Amino acid sequence: MKTNWIVGGIIALFFIFSGCQKSDDNPDPNGEIDKMEDLVISDNFNFRTTQEVTFRVAVSQNDNALKNAPVDIYNKPPQEQGELLLSGSTNENGIYNTVYPVPTYYEEVFVKVNQLGLPNQKRVAIEGSQVDVTFGTPARKAPTTKQTITPKAADFEYPVTYLGTFDSEGVPDYLVEDDEVGQDFMDDLNNTLPEAVPLSESHPEYLDQENEQDLILDEMAEVWVTFVHEGAALKNTLGFYTYEVGNPPSSVSDIDSLTIIFPNVSYEGDGGGLETGNKVKLGVFDANTAIGWALIANGWSAGQVNDRTTFYSNEDFNPEDDPQLRQHTVLLNDPMRERFIIGFEDLQRDVWSDEDFNDAVFYATTNPYEATNTDNVPNIDNDDPDVDGDGVPNDQDDFPNDPDRAYKNNYEGSLAYEDLWPGKGDYDFNDIVVDYHLEQVTNSSNEVTAINGRFILKAFGAAHHNGFGFEMNVNPSQIASVEGTAVNSDYINLAGNGLEANQQNAVVIVFDDAYDILDSPGGGIGVNTEPDAPYVEPDTINISIDFNTPEAITSLQTPPYNPFIISDKRRGYEIHLPDREPTDLIDSDLLGDLHDDSNPAENRYFKTQENLPWGINIAEPFDYPVEKVEILNAHLKFAEWAQSGGTAFPDWYKDEPGYRNDDNIYPIPE
Repeated sequence: MKTNWIVGGIIALFFIFSGCQKSDDNPDPNGEIDKMEDLVISDNFNFRTTQEVTFRVAVSQNDNALKNAPVDIYNKPPQEQGELLLSGSTNENGIYNTVYPVPTYYEEVFVKVNQLGLPNQKRVAIEGSQVDVTFGTPARKAPTTKQTITPKAADFEYPVTYLGTFDSEGVPDYLVEDDEVGQDFMDDLNNTLPEAVPLSESHPEYLDQENEQDLILDEMAEVWVTFVHEGAALKNTLGFYTYEVGNPPSSVSDIDSLTIIFPNVSYEGDGGGLETGNKVKLGVFDANTAIGWALIANGWSAGQVNDRTTFYSNEDFNPEDDPQLRQHTVLLNDPMRERFIIGFEDLQRDVWSDEDFNDAVFYATTNPYEATNTDNVPNIDNDDPDVDGDGVPNDQDDFPNDPDRAYKNNYEGSLAYEDLWPGKGDYDFNDIVVDYHLEQVTNSSNEVTAINGRFILKAFGAAHHNGFGFEMNVNPSQIASVEGTAVNSDYINLAGNGLEANQQNAVVIVFDDAYDILDSPGGGIGVNTEPDAPYVEPDTINISIDFNTPEAITSLQTPPYNPFIISDKRRGYEIHLPDREPTDLIDSDLLGDLHDDSNPAENRYFKTQENLPWGINIAEPFDYPVEKVEILNAHLKFAEWAQSGGTAFPDWYKDEPGYRNDDNIYPIPE
């Protein structure tokens, strides 16, 4: 219902003088567009800084779908300080499928499958709004003829020999019949050397200085080495050397010779040609012989083995200054299968290393097994790897003792609003500024069982007493309880489970009055928007939401769900992000009133006639404008981003050269 012009004028004046009384006189220092209302915005643009990406990760081993394979997705590799975005596990068809909002400027992600025995990490481009990637080892193929490479000499500190020739991918021509590496062994190995978990956390006893790292033969024996796994970005080389028991080499230069076992420790399709189970015979060795190990980090290049940084089973030969960090090898006994597992860490541990000691994994077998000395060789961990029985290994389970919870999926960003709707705002987007960190807890079937929220009220540049909440795409009966909210006013009615009452969907009111969260110090409008006014430390509201029954993660709207503010304790005045539907408790007469150009028949909401919004969701913590400054005069690429429909400068909110006028951004005191 439209008001007449007299009533409309009175209401407009009321908003101007009772809300944020601010000036529009803020020329742009670059001489470009300095008024939001001068922007030319597409009708379809919704000011989103994220896009919802559908992830599909398929995992198989020997052409068999791998169930419950843990999957982690990062914005970039962990060794590049990548941030973990989300975690889950594959279903009975070996598929992990979910939807996650990522910043629109992302072009790729880094996907890891935390499962030994197959290639497990890939950079994957975001194509459109899809990430589709397959991990697996193919079924064994018939041998093919490849070019045989004759090894060339390289400048090492000691003689280097080879067990034979190899092909152009570094696969030995001297492989013997492959071992069949069973899933039960791989399960034990994953439990023993869990991916991306420091060994000091999972099995600190394996790093005991008294443990043996070389293979000690008390009797004459035949020895083989079998390739099991590599989880490294480097193309490593494995070798061995021997010495008489009790008389080890005192330095690298004292090694008699290094014999290359696997020139290129890389999977087929991942920079090499090895398959799990590939096996090499080292030879027959006399009693009282010790076999030491050497991994040449990135030793394979240009079709040959090269002299590079080498890590030895004799930790005194390794480069770290700290003796506690020199160990790069673990030797473990598997008495049930009569094998000796050899695990390597292939990066210098005082520079960067994930410390999981599974970058290259092999096992040695001896005939007879009893010929090998097992003193000071710890056993592998074949205890129950899944205490709560949910199918997720303990080391990959964020809740190892709770069968209803397995993974934490984290989402964070900032929400910034104008509070004069349906009248126009002044576009400084600081009337309410809330940072959020939402943690969706999922079970082994990737269903949501709980949500934990951390909301930080950073600022409000308003005289209005505004509230904040969000709506989820789930029936209120699905929610068992909501705890931790800050609701004290009688204009909000809560149901017994903590949700807002009389709503068709589940609605959580996080707080009902910003002035109850942060005390205004006076000397300006609101809190933390005027540099000359006293600074108030932001406050945090922690909430927890428990579900009665699990909800499919793909059916639940992605965080931050449907967030909104409530203007000045008037329940019908709720202000949403552009094109987000209001809740059942909005005053529908306000839609299309004053400057609002909402049209529910066209699913158009919370935009002016010029397509300007009252709220924005920023994909990262937001440095907001000071009072009385329009956002485009603080973030100088905002205008180009908005007018381009989001294609230009999708990272406009970042602190990059030429992106900001720092004088117009609220400074957080040191």
